[in-house]
Amino acid sequence: MSGEKVENRNIAIGIGIASIIFIDGLATYWAYYVGQDASALNALNDQKNALTSYKSKLTWLAGNITQLQSQIDSLQSDCSTLKAPKLIGVLSAENSRPAYDKPYLHVFGNIVNVGMDRASDSLLYVEAFQG
Repeated sequence: MSGEKVENRNIAIGIGIASIIFIDGLATYWAYYVGQDASALNALNDQKNALTSYKSKLTWLAGNITQLQSQIDSLQSDCSTLKAPKLIGVLSAENSRPAYDKPYLHVFGNIVNVGMDRASDSLLYVEAFQG
């Protein structure tokens, strides 16, 4: 063999080995970063699913908050009506005609406050008519 052919053959072998090393390195690099991208994509999908779940929970919570606020308004309305004084009165009258005395009308009864606030300056007016 001539020296030039040996030298060309060595160059071809060197280029082949370098090509194999380059292709292997490129394949390793590509596999590594594609794997990284896939795991990053999976992580992003997991985060998206978690955020979607939180969003549905927040939507449910917002609906409940609205319902609870309407219940609070209703209860406050009920409470404000209970705060006023509520007087309940029961009156009775008895026509008394004793045998040896003048006849008279006996009026009696009671008034009760069942409301929450104090009933001040309450007035009970009773009028009796004869005939």
